[in-house]
Amino acid sequence: LVWVGEKLALLTDASLKANALQRSFSYFQAFLFLSYCGLLESRGISYEAVGRLTQYVSSFREVDRRRLRSQALRVNILVQELVERGWNICRATELFFLSWFPDVSSAPFR
Repeated sequence: LVWVGEKLALLTDASLKANALQRSFSYFQAFLFLSYCGLLESRGISYEAVGRLTQYVSSFREVDRRRLRSQALRVNILVQELVERGWNICRATELFFLSWFPDVSSAPFR
């Protein structure tokens, strides 16, 4: 699981550095990566090991790494609630795809 996370982190970092046209897709990829980090933590992978994975993504500032992971978890909970209320999963995630983490002060999610 950690090896997959490492590969996903490197792919996410490269994607976030791509041109502006691809940037919105890169944000979604970053969300998936952060969600995967949350999954790893829930499976018992240590916080330190998951933290090392997020360090591969140089676009994430050190002070924002923990906050971004917790916000990805909150977004997943909101998406789950929307799906439970009858929303299609694509529509539920689209809301967040269009407006990424507005209260985070990091550049990658503006």
